[in-house]
Amino acid sequence: MTTKRPRKNRLPPFIPVIKATMATPAWRTMSPGARILNIELRGRLRNDYANNGKLWLSCRDAAKAIGATTQSIVRWFAENEHYGFLRKLTEPETDLASRAREATGACLNVLLEIASDSEAPHSARIKAAKILSQYRSLFARR
Repeated sequence: MTTKRPRKNRLPPFIPVIKATMATPAWRTMSPGARILNIELRGRLRNDYANNGKLWLSCRDAAKAIGATTQSIVRWFAENEHYGFLRKLTEPETDLASRAREATGACLNVLLEIASDSEAPHSARIKAAKILSQYRSLFARR
């Protein structure tokens, strides 16, 4: 029976900052806080590329990790995006907006089930179909 021993030459986990990146004019003109945020984000990438280079990090979590204010983090995210180190895939959402969207989606799913259920009373199906058409017209305007 063999026991695994830790390799002596193995390095501890680290975040590489490539010298070629550090030599670019964009990196040089960025503020030190934006550089630290970039390094923090790179540290969250997985080595096996399972997250495909896509990350999600809230301003509050980034502020807690770096030890800065959320206003500074927002500015540094914008700075990283401006110089091309980041690309925003989705717009930020408030908790209330996302909860409202989820609740609306749940209501629409229930209404769709009622409207398509042949065993539901006829009046319930008609009411559900009317509400659905009103919701669809609201969302079509946006």
